[in-house]
Amino acid sequence: MKRNLYFIVAAVTCLALAMMACNAVTSLVNSGNSSGGGSSSSAGSSGNDSGSNDAGSGNTGGTAGKVLFQDDFSNDNSGWGTASDANKSVQYINNTLEVKVFKDLDMVYSNQSDTDYQDVHVEVTAAPNDSDKNSYFGILCDQQVTGEAFYYAAVRPGGGYVIAKAAVAQDDVYLTGGNDWKTSKLIPVGASSYTIGMDCGSDGTLALYVNGKQVDSVTDTTYTSGHIGLFAASDKKPNSADVNFSNYVATSLK
Repeated sequence: MKRNLYFIVAAVTCLALAMMACNAVTSLVNSGNSSGGGSSSSAGSSGNDSGSNDAGSGNTGGTAGKVLFQDDFSNDNSGWGTASDANKSVQYINNTLEVKVFKDLDMVYSNQSDTDYQDVHVEVTAAPNDSDKNSYFGILCDQQVTGEAFYYAAVRPGGGYVIAKAAVAQDDVYLTGGNDWKTSKLIPVGASSYTIGMDCGSDGTLALYVNGKQVDSVTDTTYTSGHIGLFAASDKKPNSADVNFSNYVATSLK
């Protein structure tokens, strides 16, 4: 299934590339089938979440480490990439970073800088507003210079989740649940907000947390450092993703 990727670059990146006529938005249209990796359920497929994982270790991730960056989005000039057009909108709104996806099968990313992070725990509160239960949102890490290669941890309002790997011109690989979405009782269905956390370790450890509980973890060593950011993605329905992010903090795992 074809998926459009809209990567909203940080302001600092555009300044660095001003001589190359950098725009506020870089549209990365993936020419391959990348909506969810092979036959896996994704924003562009059936939307059914298979399998479940309800163990939950209670581990809250690397939140006790050194604070590397944090943002309450009260300052509109804190550096996150923003833009608005017929396909998407990323804006500072009422002490949040609001991400809206207007087209179907689109994923919109934003990050705060072009800083490379390694061994990092990222945590953010996400309020999905009226997002469809099969839309998804979350955190990306270890993003490479191409912009299309990274890991991401995603949550659906319907209780689904995935930890996945994106690569240039390849289908996304869902590292959890047999290359498909899974469900967990640790993810409340239809909640007004979710506190999402993600560990990205240089040893390949990738973990997803929701509301302070570890939902799942996997190991993959394709990427070991890179940019971090936030994203929202629509399913087959236009205007199906509308998320406000707040209380963002990145801390060291070591």
